[in-house]
Amino acid sequence: MSVRVGILSFAHVHAPQYAAALGGLGAAEFVGVADDDADRGQKAADRYGVRFFESAGELFEAVDVVVVCSENRRHAGGVIPALRAGVDVLCEKPISTTVEDSHEMIRASEETARRLGIAFPVRHAPAVRRAHQEVARSARRSVTATALIR
Repeated sequence: MSVRVGILSFAHVHAPQYAAALGGLGAAEFVGVADDDADRGQKAADRYGVRFFESAGELFEAVDVVVVCSENRRHAGGVIPALRAGVDVLCEKPISTTVEDSHEMIRASEETARRLGIAFPVRHAPAVRRAHQEVARSARRSVTATALIR
């Protein structure tokens, strides 16, 4: 039996990568997309050959897991209802833009006993790992700014 997965919103730049990955996983069935921007959502659903759901609630009824790829400030508005609907959630980073929303999301996960994961897709990239090692060795142990130099 495969896990039924949906994507809530294609607003985030990484949403297409999630959709492409889901399409190639044998253990997962990419069921569909819901998006407040119906045009954007329908285009994404058509592109990946999945159903477009008119509402998040309809998507939640059809899946076991949802990937939330909305705008950062809207994460809590997708995550909390999904958890309360009995759906596990993978939320694109950051968890939220406010501490209060973060706490509410975590509380909803605990109260519903549903999983809430936050994606950090680059934390294992060689450059990021090297930066982490440098900070760990540093006497300052904090980063105040970064720059990409080529």
